[in-house]
Amino acid sequence: MPVIIIGGILSGIFTATESGAIACAYALILGAFVYKELKLKNMFGLFVDCAKSTGQVLVVVACASLFTWVITVAQVPQTVSAFLSSAGEKFGLIFIDPPYAANLWENTIKAISQFDILSNHGIIVCESPADQDMPPVPPPYFLRRPYRYGRVKITTYFREEAAQG
Repeated sequence: MPVIIIGGILSGIFTATESGAIACAYALILGAFVYKELKLKNMFGLFVDCAKSTGQVLVVVACASLFTWVITVAQVPQTVSAFLSSAGEKFGLIFIDPPYAANLWENTIKAISQFDILSNHGIIVCESPADQDMPPVPPPYFLRRPYRYGRVKITTYFREEAAQG
């Protein structure tokens, strides 16, 4: 079957869509006449199952198309691009969810501090597993009380300037 699909496409005999249809017909012929496992009375049920699966995939494709249209009309890519291109400005809020098993939490906080990308009144919001103890944070940040939501813990950190102001 791969020879039919790839060979047909590469030789230019048929397109990718046509090769899929030909491969499907080939599989039906093999199942019905060579292996004799496909019976005519079972075919209707197989086609109904196939139509259901195809319908589910098409619903996902339709939702993705709608989402793409909404993002395009709302000019989200241009807005995000303009926001990120203003690299000289500092962020007022940073959400992070580093992989804690790899011990990247402290390196993430150090990088935020080192590159000074958080404004003086900025807040860091960190999501972590509820059973994970957060390591102490280096100055100029201080920890505010963590909040637990089921199996997730949300912890906020402020800069010292924000606490005093």
